[in-house]
Amino acid sequence: MEYIIIKIITSHNDLTTIKDADTGYRNFSSVIDEIKKKYPGREIFVSSPDQYYLHAASQMGYKAIFDYEKLRQVDLKPFSKSVLLVPVHQQEAIIMNDYIEKKKPQLFLEIAGTYFYTEEINPQ
Repeated sequence: MEYIIIKIITSHNDLTTIKDADTGYRNFSSVIDEIKKKYPGREIFVSSPDQYYLHAASQMGYKAIFDYEKLRQVDLKPFSKSVLLVPVHQQEAIIMNDYIEKKKPQLFLEIAGTYFYTEEINPQ
């Protein structure tokens, strides 16, 4: 009986989703480093439906925008040139679809089903 339970658990479709998300999590600091290289001197903001990225960004010293649902409705007004990083898992794409269609962020990178969008934001 134990063999059957283990076999079901290790071959379940949701396990692939969890493994893919973990790949994005492990590479998050590298993604930030690449953004800093591409946009030197810009402040980095992070917003995402996935709370992990928000907490990780905060711990790394970046600003996190927890209210991701209002991104399409509000124009951010930073004090200096900035970049908004929006990591979105493939399963959450529908949640962020309005933002993506309205603001047209650039797809910076895709890692195992997680899309990392960037939007350049200039002070007004």
